Parts: sequence; structure tokens; C-alpha cells
Amino acid sequence: MCDGACAGQVLYLGGPPPPPSDGPAGAAEPDDAAYFKGVIQDVQVSNGVNVTIVEFFPLEVSGVELPPPFGAVQLDARGVVRGVVTDDACASGPCLHNASCANTWNDYSCDCPRGYKGKQCAEVEFCQLQGCPLNSHCRNLDAGYECVSNATFDGVNTTLAYQLRVPRSPPLAPAAPPTPPDSLTITYRSVDMCR
Repeated sequence: MCDGACAGQVLYLGGPPPPPSDGPAGAAEPDDAAYFKGVIQDVQVSNGVNVTIVEFFPLEVSGVELPPPFGAVQLDARGVVRGVVTDDACASGPCLHNASCANTWNDYSCDCPRGYKGKQCAEVEFCQLQGCPLNSHCRNLDAGYECVSNATFDGVNTTLAYQLRVPRSPPLAPAAPPTPPDSLTITYRSVDMCR
């Protein structure tokens, strides 16, 4: 602690001091993890009585009264830049399925196309891509989807029907007749309506 004004000679912010020039030959530089990465603003140094500020870049706002500066500031132009700078997290193309990528603070955000969701748009929302028959609703499952509908089997109702969808063949291509499936499996759950 100092009395009156602090008499600091050098203040290192954002990383360790450089190795001494008279140190052993081949002294290792600290790795990148030893340095601060982010935004530093409004740095104040106080001894409990006097407050001084460290101005990396002069504040150009009129009508604001600032404490006196701590001293002259020297910046490493290779690592200190004005404003807010972030890594280009979109450069590696993290978003799948032609999703658009937007950089956020040292991260990214994907704007997923219809039918996809998740951090990288890797999760498929099958119900957005597939349709279910009339009077039924779609439920996404882990590896697909299911169409859920109410049906009453009373010997008269014909709610349940199956029709093979024949894909359209491209123009000028001979249309091969579709091969109908050998079997059709239907799973249903009963609900006790008397409860």
C-alpha cells in the first residue's frame, strides 16, 4: 500500500510481464493461455485515498469528469485493439444443412433451416420435413417420427386406409412401375375411454 499517490513504475494488465532481457538465453515466452482474452474497460487504480484511471484509448466523450490518469500507457499493437473483437468462430463452418452462421462473442449461432435444430443444426425435426395423413398429428422420435391419430374400429368406420405413393419420374425418363411392399406394419395403442 502506498501513501498519497501510488508510485508504480510499470503496471502489466492482461498478461505476465515479458521475460527479462538479461535472463537466460532461450527463456520461454508464456503461452497464449497466460494472456487475457476479452474486453478490459474502466480500469481504476486506488490506494484507498486517490483514484487514477488507466486509459488504453482516450475516452472521447464531452461532459464526463474523469479521475487523473495513472500514467503513460504503452500498448502492444499486436495484441491490443480498440473496440470489441471476437474470433471468427464461423470460419470452420460449424453449421450443418446450409444453415447460416453468425459470430457472437467468441462463439457462433446457427440459423437452422426448416426441419433442423440444435447448436449446429444437426438434430432433425422429422415432423417439419414429413407430412402426416389428415386428422393425425406428427410426433418427433429420436430416429424418426410417428403419426398419431384416433381411430374407432367398429366394423363400419374406414378411417384406416393405405395407398402407395408413386414418386413422379423425371421428364423423358421411363417410368418403372413401383414395387408394392410385401408387408405393412401398423402399431396402435388402445385408450380406455371409460375412465
